[in-house]
Amino acid sequence: MEKERYVIRAAERTLQILNCFQGEREELSISDIAGLVGLPKSSAHRFLVTLELNGFLEVNPLSHSYCLGRKVISLGSLAISRVKLAEKGQPYLLQLSKVVQATVHIVVINQGEGIYIGKVEDRNSNISSYVSSYVGKRVPLYCTAVGKVLLGTLSPEEIDNLYQKQGKLKSYTRNTITDLKLLKEHVQEVRDNGYAFDNEEIEEGLRCIAAPIKNHEGRTIAAISVAGFAQKFSTDRLPEIIEQVQTTAAKISEIVGYNEKITV
Repeated sequence: MEKERYVIRAAERTLQILNCFQGEREELSISDIAGLVGLPKSSAHRFLVTLELNGFLEVNPLSHSYCLGRKVISLGSLAISRVKLAEKGQPYLLQLSKVVQATVHIVVINQGEGIYIGKVEDRNSNISSYVSSYVGKRVPLYCTAVGKVLLGTLSPEEIDNLYQKQGKLKSYTRNTITDLKLLKEHVQEVRDNGYAFDNEEIEEGLRCIAAPIKNHEGRTIAAISVAGFAQKFSTDRLPEIIEQVQTTAAKISEIVGYNEKITV
């Protein structure tokens, strides 16, 4: 395969070592691991020390064997929680799409971008042929409704750190906010209002409305949005759509533990 040309062998070997800890293999010695991945013990030891120092493996002080570390557990829990969020939210996405007659997404923040973890297409519209979205796709935060909701989880300083290295923000349309000061002011408005509006900021003719999904701590963990053609999301219709999106976001927040009156 062509992609094999880009494989980094050391990284591949590291993943092979982590994959050794499957099934009933909770703990493994250096000799066990070296044999399973086909490495000399000295080479295996260097990989293991690197994984240990980065939290991906831990050493049992009594047996001196290795087991999976907290970093692996944390990443696994995060992946599972995202899958569960998409699964639990699916019935609500379907209902929202039906009521608003628009394509609906759930998005989380990942490495300074948004990533789609759930989607329901509007079967009565060709919006999906206009907007190329799919589960796993990454989108910028500053010019999307879901992104601006997720930026609301960051402090002004964190937003500065995220975008200052990029210089001027890329302009996708004439409505894209490219000034960092204006963006931070806009994000504060999103926090205050409890929703975000993308007014043809990433695609000409496309409007989106998003609202936050919160966990039991009251922390925003994702955003839900609806996307539609500008003429379909007319100014007169916006209040109705905003209410529907916020209501759906609140329902999904409840099933993941959020209580508006009682937060930890």
